Order: sequence, then C-alpha cells, then structure tokens
Amino acid sequence: MTNAISTRQLVARYAAGFNARYAVHHGVTSPLGAWLLLAVAAPATDGDARARLEAVLGCPAADAAERAAALLSTAHPAVSCAAAVWWRPDLMVERFGAIVDGLPAGVERGPVPSRAAADRWAAEHTGGLIERFPIEIDVLSALVLATAVATDVSWAAPFTEVPGTELGGAWGAAATSALAAVHEHQQFVAATDHAGLVAVHIASARRGLDVVSVLAAADTAPTDVHAAAHEVAAMLAGDASGASRVSLFDLPLGDGAAWTLTERVETRYSGGSKIETVTSFLPAWSANSTHDVLAAPGFGELCDTFGALLRAEEGPPSFDAVQSAVARYTRVGFAAAAITAFGMRAGAMPHEVRAVCRYATVRFNRPYAVVAVATDRLVDETGRPTRADTPAWSGMPVFSAWVERPDPSAEPGPAG
Repeated sequence: MTNAISTRQLVARYAAGFNARYAVHHGVTSPLGAWLLLAVAAPATDGDARARLEAVLGCPAADAAERAAALLSTAHPAVSCAAAVWWRPDLMVERFGAIVDGLPAGVERGPVPSRAAADRWAAEHTGGLIERFPIEIDVLSALVLATAVATDVSWAAPFTEVPGTELGGAWGAAATSALAAVHEHQQFVAATDHAGLVAVHIASARRGLDVVSVLAAADTAPTDVHAAAHEVAAMLAGDASGASRVSLFDLPLGDGAAWTLTERVETRYSGGSKIETVTSFLPAWSANSTHDVLAAPGFGELCDTFGALLRAEEGPPSFDAVQSAVARYTRVGFAAAAITAFGMRAGAMPHEVRAVCRYATVRFNRPYAVVAVATDRLVDETGRPTRADTPAWSGMPVFSAWVERPDPSAEPGPAG
C-alpha cells in the first residue's frame, strides 16, 4: 500500500462529489461507506472499468483493497464497520468464486441471504439503528455487496441545555430548547477556500470521534459548506488544507458571515492582554435518509464489471445501489449509521430443479454541514486523555450531514 496519500484524504476527495449529489437537503450520508464498498469490489474489475474505478477511488485497485482490509481489520473505539459479498453460484459464471477469493480480507462471504437474514445483518452491524436492509432481496438476486458503518458515542463534555430562543431566528422561535457549547468544546472562526469565513464548532466524544459543525454565510451553497467542513477536518488532522484559524481581532465588529462580534474592556487577572471567546448555540437534530446511489461515482463501473459475470442465459441483469443512513445529535452524544448496498438481479426466472431437501432447525436460545471524524484521542473513565492505536482510522471522515431543521424531540442520546 502506497503512503503517498492517506486513506482519509482519498475518502475526503470522494466525499466532495458524493455530498454534492446527496447531501444538499436535510439528511445524513456516509461517503466512507460508499468508498469502502467500491474499494472492496475493486479487485474484481479489469480493463477500462478498472481504470475508471481507480480514478474514482484515487488509487490502484490493489491498493484500495489493502486500505479496505486495514479498516475492516482494525477495531476503532468509536466506529464499527463491516463488509459482505453474497452471491448465487448457479447464476454467476464459474470463475466468480475465484474472483471472490481475491477480495479484501475481512469481507464476509456466502450465499445470498433471505430478506430476514439481511435485515438481521443490518441491525447487528448498526447497533439496531438500521433495521431494514436497503435493497430488495429475492429469488432473482444474483449478487449483493454491502458495507455497514456505525457509531454511538457520548460527548466527553455534554452541552448545556438552554431555551430555544437562544438560537435566534425562525429555528429559535420553533425550538423549545437549544444546546449551548461548553468551554471544553472547540469553537473558532476559520478562513476556507470553498466557503470563505465560517464559524466552527467541534464536540469530541470520549471514544475518539470529533463532530465538526460548520456555519457559513447564508448564501453559500451546501456543496461549498461541505467542502469547507472537510477543509477544517483536514486542518485538524494535520493534512494540507485550505482552512486556517482566524483571530477575532482580525475581524470587523458587528454582524459577520455567521456571527455577531462585540468588544468591551474588562478587568482580568490572567489570560494576557487579548482574550478571544466564542460561544456557540446549536440545535439538537436527527436525520433519516435513503439515497439511490446507483449514479454515484464508481457504481457504474460495478455494473459494467458484474454484469459481465452473470451467466449469459440468466440475463439481462438489473442493478440497485442504495444507501440508508440515520443520525442523531443531542445534548449528550452522537449516534449514526449507514448501510450501503449494491445488488444485481438476474433477468430470467430460476430454472426448476428437482432436489432432495433436508431442513434443520437450530435454536440459538442460550446466553449543517456536519462531518464526523474518527480520531485517536480518547478519554478514560477518570477523564484523563489517552490515545488509541488505530492509525488506519485517525482523521477518517465517517459521516456527513446537512442539517436543515432542529429536532427538539430527538432522543436524549446514546448510552456511550
């Protein structure tokens, strides 16, 4: 695996095009879930389809597969992920089994499951946040690829609940309560290439996840605000970035792009002669999104590749690609999950075959723009900072969201 560019940078690049299509209305996405599915499938491609997919992934297919294997095999304290490939051997060409053997380590392999079994897989790998597998599975399902990404964390420092009127504007009039940032949160103004000056709030989870909220000028396009959020995330990770912090003393007093700046002289006994303080109020919010991602970058190449691996007599194939994602941002924490699924269905009805069947019963009955970024910074039970040994995940953008409305009825939050 080449180290010229990090996986987090590749995922951030992919996120730009993905979010431009799917994160412009209230909702949540996981560009990582989509990129991971493409990386898992990359070794199966060849020829022109492989070249085009490599351009989308940002690296050679073998390299992408290694990176996917590293993520799947590394347990991050805050983020879980899984991948699976399921297929019908009788509907695929004989050499498909060997192709599956060449997919990244850590990918679950097996026959196409029942609808109920696929739902159980989704629930198991998202902590119950997603209970239904996002694409249909039936007797014509020849191939299914899926990834799951999930998190459920508590803030190291919870917000303070205040009256909703503190939000101001229409949201403040509608919300009964709001979230006031505490001094442990990061709050600052940043200059970005894509959205100019933006206000930034960052809440950190105990188990190594930063949720970066970015507010830009009202007339800034969602795509540019998402890009700015990723610039800020890259800056925090130490990567080359178009974002940089801006001193409040370099800004004019009064109303700015996303803040009101005032100044007064106070008597203090510590902190130097110039003191900067940012106070942020945010809404609690939740989102539940379903995205048809067949037109997302890279999925057309999967159609070209796997369509050619369906037995000729079973065609023509049809394809589905869907991402189902949920998120909840509350006073005490953040929970999110995404299932990304790609499916190929045969065009012909299965052939009738006489068979001797045995049925076994086994009873297992014993014991704004928002980007969520995985980090290696943890907080132990005593409140002391520590580090996680998860280099494959450090700085990885995991979820994106576009928040268009508060949800004061959002559940109190995850157990952490």
